[in-house]
Amino acid sequence: MTLYLDTSALVKLFFREAGSELVLDLISKADSILTSQVAYAESCSALARRKRDKRLAEDEFEAAKRHLDEMWPQMDTVLIDEIKAGELAIKHVIRGFDAIHLAAALELRAAGGEGIEVTFCSFDERQNDAARAENLAVVEPRKNQSEQK
Repeated sequence: MTLYLDTSALVKLFFREAGSELVLDLISKADSILTSQVAYAESCSALARRKRDKRLAEDEFEAAKRHLDEMWPQMDTVLIDEIKAGELAIKHVIRGFDAIHLAAALELRAAGGEGIEVTFCSFDERQNDAARAENLAVVEPRKNQSEQK
């Protein structure tokens, strides 16, 4: 399985929250794991917000950031066509970074040619709806989370 993680899925690797087990399970089954280059900055932002909101203590923040920094060089990142991302943002009325992630997953599928199926993992339902509309295989996080309980 070729697994594409957007930032909402990627950050679940750095601290425990709903969906973390699902992402870990998907990674264990994946042949390759990819994301967009913007995911690093977005992940740093997510960690900083959780620290600011006191959802991560200082030591938890430092450990999560260290884990991100250790893992990042091992991640494969996808360059995108920014025009295509803009078109996707308009077409699906999604946020800019969400459009970048969607464009990256579509680029990955196009580059892989026939027979490659990209599994798209996001915890943003609007982004998942857009990915489904673009005929990507989409992880159903809510369904999977309820099955884990």
